This record gives sequence, structure tokens and C-alpha cells, in this order.
Amino acid sequence: MVPEQKTFRTALRAIKLWAQRRAIYANIVGYPGGVAWAMLVARVCQLYPHAVGATIVDKFFFVIKDWKWPTPVMLKDIEQGRTAEEKSRFRVWNPAINTSDRKNIMPIITPAFPSMCATYNISKSGKTIILRELERGGQITNKIFAGKASWSDLFKKHTFFTADHKYYLAVTASSSNPDAAKAWAGAVESKIRLFVMQLELISDIKLARPFTKGFKRVHKCESESQIREAQKGSMKYKVEETKTVETTDPELVTANGEGAAIPAAENAKPEADAAARSLYTYTFYIGIDTIPKGSLNLVPAFSAFRDVCEGSPTYVKELHNLSLASFKR
Repeated sequence: MVPEQKTFRTALRAIKLWAQRRAIYANIVGYPGGVAWAMLVARVCQLYPHAVGATIVDKFFFVIKDWKWPTPVMLKDIEQGRTAEEKSRFRVWNPAINTSDRKNIMPIITPAFPSMCATYNISKSGKTIILRELERGGQITNKIFAGKASWSDLFKKHTFFTADHKYYLAVTASSSNPDAAKAWAGAVESKIRLFVMQLELISDIKLARPFTKGFKRVHKCESESQIREAQKGSMKYKVEETKTVETTDPELVTANGEGAAIPAAENAKPEADAAARSLYTYTFYIGIDTIPKGSLNLVPAFSAFRDVCEGSPTYVKELHNLSLASFKR
């Protein structure tokens, strides 16, 4: 489907690195994943069949930043089922027929039958951030080809925590059992995009941007009050170095985007004796931009989100906790 495989692979490596460095590479929380980025690069290769890798990267930003969304990106015409059985068994992406397909705001359509949207979970905020980064990327590649910038400028790390937002939300999934915490965190992470969509319904929130990784921490608490503090995001009792958790970690995510069912978690119980004071937390951050009008009421949005998470088969009331905290940069 691409004219030059080597050119495609070179350009794709660059675009994937750029997307990872700019924190817009994570399908599970509402950004394009590897498949979607690959299809975008492939489409640009089709448009410029004789270009070299560096030119494809430059043209990538030129083409995709000005794409007329929600016009879908497709590598080939969509195949319909050839037989009555195929038509009845497989649902093909078709916004003219399917109401849910009309909700896709940045549709990128898989070429193989049955064609599906690889970016069905991108939100309004996600689209805003992606377009902002594409604009930045295009400006930098223009400077690179003019000799006024270097490729390292394109791949500079994001400033999510240090400059991009004034306010942040921290969603913390916790358990006193490490295996139960992993399973619970996977279930919560797979629903973060739903919380983002709830936040976007609040009129005073202009943008809700989830970070692409979770943060795993272990705490040692000596009392119930300390446990409650840690559950709400306090790091006073943290005993291990904080670790980032990739959203593609098989411990947390399965192929269909649901939380992974860790076998040991099915019969997990709170750890006894001294270990009962250990608390295992996974925290997911959301940067928010607001209209300066005073305080925000996030309770309804978080309550709806918590209800969805607690409806997961992974949830065990005696083992799992979910909390929301806010802080200002």
C-alpha cells in the first residue's frame, strides 16, 4: 500500500518518536496508537511516492495538520462484505448507516476487511492537542529545511507537567494487594477517556488532557489515616521510586482495551500482618485548562466515572479504592 517500504519505515520511526516525546501516543487514553500513526504516514507516502524519508516527515505535518476532519483518512476504498454471511457477521465502518461512526471526530480507517476506525476514542480535547502538536511540528520542520533548526528540536520532550497546564487532576487507583492493584489500575485506565469526556461537558473547562502514562508507587503506612492520605495521592509514605507505566504494558491492557485480568488478582485478599500497611497505587494525571470563573464542581463527573469503574468485573469493594485529587502547578 506504500510505494517505498524503506522510506515508509524511516518516516514512521521518526513520527512515532515524535508522538511519544510529545505525549500524544496512547490509544487507550484517547490519542492515536501505533496503528493509527502508521496509517497516517502511509497515506502521506501515497501522496508523495518518490519522496525520501525526511521529506515525508516534513510533508506529514503539512498534510495532516490541515486535514479536513472529520473526512476519514483511508489507504484504500472500504470493502463491503462480498457474501450475505459477511455482511451479517461483520460491521464495516459506515457513518451513513451507523450512528456511532458519525461521532468519530478524527477517523482513520483500517484498510483490511472489515474496515474500522482506529481512532474512535479521540475526544475534542485530544483533537485540540494533536492539532496543536502538528502545527508545532510543521513550524519546526520548515525551519529545519531552511537551516534554522535541527531535528533534535522536533523531538524535544513534552512539557506536560512543567508548562502546559495550570491545573491538574490526579486519579488514583489503589489496593493493599499488589496483584489486585495491577488489575484495578488496568480497569481504571481503560475508562480514563470516559472521565475526560465527562469533564468536557463542564462549561468552564476548555480542555482536559490525559497524560499517556500512569505512575506506580508503593507506600508504607502505619495507620488507617495514613492509608487514606496515600489513597488520595499523598506521597509522604512512599517507600519505592516512582515508576511510569506504559499504557501498552500487558500487565494493564488487553488487546480490546479492557483492563487485564491478572490471574492472581481473582482470588486476591488484603495482605495480612505487617504487609497490610503496604499500599500500592497507580495514578493517572489529567491537565485541565479552565475559564477563570472560580471553583469547579467536579463531583458529578467523577461520581459517574467511579460508577463505571466500579461496575467492572475487576472491582472488589474490600480491595479497591478510587480517588480524585486536584493540584495547581
